[in-house]
Amino acid sequence: MDETQDCISRGLAVDENNAALKTLSTKVEKRAAHLKKIEDDRKERERIEKAKITAMNLALKVRPRNIFFDYTALALLNRVIKLC
Repeated sequence: MDETQDCISRGLAVDENNAALKTLSTKVEKRAAHLKKIEDDRKERERIEKAKITAMNLALKVRPRNIFFDYTALALLNRVIKLC
């Protein structure tokens, strides 16, 4: 994206009234904003996923050790982890 924007700015420096370059510049800026939003959303999902895993690990540490012998609780725990 940086190289594209650099080429467009150089072209506009030569011919400020070039409509094609202006249109392309607008498209590149919109695309860059869209990609940034996608990246921010991905980072937010990862942050939430890490928080869920941390909370689940904390809950497992607080519970008694014999939870693993209770197969219904283990099945429920597996469902919760899959939902996260």
